[in-house]
Amino acid sequence: MKTGSSPAEVRQPVATAAEPCVALAEVARPHGVRGELRLRVYNPSSDVLLSQRAVFLVTGDSRRKVSVRAARRGPKNSVLMKLAGVDDREAAEALRGAVVEVPKAALPPADDDEHYVVDLIGCEVWHGDTLIGRVRDVRQLINEGDLVLMDVGENRLFIRPSPDLEEAFESKLE
Repeated sequence: MKTGSSPAEVRQPVATAAEPCVALAEVARPHGVRGELRLRVYNPSSDVLLSQRAVFLVTGDSRRKVSVRAARRGPKNSVLMKLAGVDDREAAEALRGAVVEVPKAALPPADDDEHYVVDLIGCEVWHGDTLIGRVRDVRQLINEGDLVLMDVGENRLFIRPSPDLEEAFESKLE
């Protein structure tokens, strides 16, 4: 059995009300042969991942807290990250596609006229006096923009934000 073939982990539920997390990146591929990961960062101008001591890796319905050994800027707006227990290319390859999350508390405070996308989760969506549904999630697709996942009765619906919808969210968050 190889040592270092899987990251050190603490298993937790995918999300808890006590510690809301925010997805900041996904593992694009291994970088080199020593287990370093190249992350595809959702907001390339953010430095949040560079200062984390630990991150959560989400694959399917598994969420693992993993210690960060090192993080630095990489090529093409990526972040290169070395995690505890990921010591070779094979272990890094096994994490391809994993979502990298941090606790929302790790984010800098939003400006007075700004909100984080994660703040939309749980908001009700109304059309006049009619409740349309509740925001379950917001997915940020690279090259596609944001999609809002709503619960509408027994169904789930993906919608693209429009100026009217964004204005409604802003008034609800203020």
